[in-house]
Order: sequence, then structure tokens, then C-alpha cells
Amino acid sequence: MKRTSRLTNRPKRLPDAFPNSEMNPYDAPTSLPAAATSRSDTGLCPVCGAPVRRLALAWPVFRCQTCSNRLIISGSRRSRNLSILTILLLVAGSYIPSEQGFRTGTYSFGAILIYAIMSTFWLHLFGRPKLKAWFGQASPDAINKAREAYLRKTESDAQVGSQTSSD
Repeated sequence: MKRTSRLTNRPKRLPDAFPNSEMNPYDAPTSLPAAATSRSDTGLCPVCGAPVRRLALAWPVFRCQTCSNRLIISGSRRSRNLSILTILLLVAGSYIPSEQGFRTGTYSFGAILIYAIMSTFWLHLFGRPKLKAWFGQASPDAINKAREAYLRKTESDAQVGSQTSSD
């Protein structure tokens, strides 16, 4: 059955956004969206490039499922800026006169608690996975060495697999 407009008997014209009428909108995407391939992507392992679950990074001994390297979450520029904005708003709130109902001691404790919660929230929302070193984050050289070791291992595993399949 051909689609036609109600007002006229002419066939309906598909919008230009859908040039292929055979496209199935329920199919899984075949490529990553542009936002996921940009530099601001926050869910890929820095060594092997495998997707990393954000909630798993909250666990301090998390290892990548693909390359088995320990990962930690590191702050990004966006998470730092939001943490600074949070602290500025809390400091500005401390200048409200005590006649408004705030007590200095109670507000100070609440402000510290709110800052701790919000900075952790911003870190986990906008932070990036980083390779774990002995003290903090690994250097770019350490990441490159780990990446080269991972690539050598996958190449040797592929060669061993091809030799066993040919036997």
C-alpha cells in the first residue's frame, strides 16, 4: 500500500533527513556518534580503547576487562570548573546575614558536606578514565608503553591462534 496525503492523492514526500525510505530506525547504529568520537569522550580505556562502565570506575581496584590494566577516574576541565563554581556559590552563601536564618557553624558543616558530595558527583559525571600508577596517574610515556605491550600481546595471541587453526 502506497502512502498518500489525506488532502491530496499525491504520494507523501519523505523529509530530506531520511533520504533512504528503506532505512529501519530500530536497527542498531553501525558507527559511533560524533560526540562519542570526540576528545571529550569519557568512557574509553586509555590503553586499549575498550568501553569502560562509569560506575565501575568508582571502585578503587577496577581493572579493564580487555587489557587488565588498573584504571582510576581523573578530573577533567569541566569537572574542575563545576567544582570551583560550587565552592564559589557556597562561599557567596556564607555572606548571607545570620538574620536570614543561617547559623555560621551549621552552614559551614553543611557547605563542606555539600561541596564533598557535589565535587564527587562532578568527578564521576565528567571525569576520564586514566591508567593507575604507583602514585596517582600514569605519565603519557607509561600509557604508551602499556599500549605497546597490549598490542604486542594481542598480535602474539593472534599469531598463536592462527598457527593452532592451521594445524
